[in-house]
Amino acid sequence: MVIVGLVSIAAIAIVAVLIGNSQTSLPGGTNMRTVETMMNQNSNIIKEETKTATSQQMMPVEEVIQPVSGQYLPYSLDSLTGEQNVIFFAANWCPTCRRLDGAIMSALGEIPASLTILKADYDKETALKRKYGVTYQHTLVQVDKQGNLLKKWNGSENISAIVSQLN
Repeated sequence: MVIVGLVSIAAIAIVAVLIGNSQTSLPGGTNMRTVETMMNQNSNIIKEETKTATSQQMMPVEEVIQPVSGQYLPYSLDSLTGEQNVIFFAANWCPTCRRLDGAIMSALGEIPASLTILKADYDKETALKRKYGVTYQHTLVQVDKQGNLLKKWNGSENISAIVSQLN
């Protein structure tokens, strides 16, 4: 919209320069005073639109971005921040883990705001597996903010299946 306004102003300015006299009439009986008035009005509209667009762009990030869904993050003890936390033990070589990971990634906006899903590497997090009694990949463990076990299960295929398991 701003570009269209600028092009209009440029075209009107060219006409004004070509005519060269503010008293000259344009085709249709419009005089240059009318053209100048229209240019000023268009200029004010463009300035207002630019001012609005600039003020919107300059808003602090925390005011513009408000989380409407939960999170899907790599596991770390510091990431246990949601009201509900689920650790997803996944291995790169596991086909069902890859399917669930893909399902979560394709539906990130469907994760409830209160839920944080943390992906733990099944092959590297041996102490974490031992803590929760995880014996095979594609295990999901619900924990509280302190990391205490609330529930453990296997086989969820998507976010809604995970949510249905939560306490």
